[in-house]
Amino acid sequence: IECAPSCQTCDQISFEMRCPRDDETPMALTKKGDLNYLFERISTLHTYKPKIYSRPSISSNHKADHQDNDGISSNTIDGPWLVALENFLTPSECDRLIKLGASEGFKRSVDVGEKKFDGAYGSFENNGRTSQNAWCEKDCSRDPVVQRIHTKIENVTGIPQINYEFLQLLKYEEGQYYRRHHDYIAFQKDRNPGVRILTVFLYLNDVEEGGGTHFSSLQNLVVKPQRGMALVWPSVLDEDPNQKDVRTYHSALPVQKGIKYGANAWIHQRDFKTSYENRCL
Repeated sequence: IECAPSCQTCDQISFEMRCPRDDETPMALTKKGDLNYLFERISTLHTYKPKIYSRPSISSNHKADHQDNDGISSNTIDGPWLVALENFLTPSECDRLIKLGASEGFKRSVDVGEKKFDGAYGSFENNGRTSQNAWCEKDCSRDPVVQRIHTKIENVTGIPQINYEFLQLLKYEEGQYYRRHHDYIAFQKDRNPGVRILTVFLYLNDVEEGGGTHFSSLQNLVVKPQRGMALVWPSVLDEDPNQKDVRTYHSALPVQKGIKYGANAWIHQRDFKTSYENRCL
């Protein structure tokens, strides 16, 4: 792309020419009801001790009937799905991800920036996001523990790993935070991977104080970090799984004491890995 004029490859500057849309690629969620079905299934995985913080339209009678065995309580919010799997990771898996993050090198986190001339998007440091992260790519992604965790996520969601981004390993030191934001990225709707449909956030350690995940539209719910827990929520609507669900805006509250380690596993509508390899994101 950089040498397009001299290399006579100017046609490759166009993102549409370089990365043509393939509408035949299978989608993870194709119709109304698919997202609800996925979360109904997750909520029955008792091996991982599910706890339902929020779910769509559930009567008080149903809450009472299922309180003991379905992760539902009288405090369950009527809203979008938000499910914790309280013992999703083992202590050794948590320790391994923390070590891999340190090996890859934690750097200041950045957000999606402006669109560039070639159709790609840049990045920028945002004062609303002061955390550090490392991407678990290449050798890191081939680590047996990482592969085992991806397999767990695949078994839980039923969505193939080819739709997953590489793990984003996170570190929050005292005072660091990520203010209110959403994981949905609008421009991806018209690109081959499609939008992010699910976030699986992995808590890798207990935090002495602070560092919770705050959902301002869900009765100001704060989920406290708990080592080994996975918190799963959608970025899209059940009735239209390509449209943003604005109710799942969230923030990472400042760490007041200690260090917070975590990891984002983002899942797309379609094949992410091929577009990554082809530099077509």
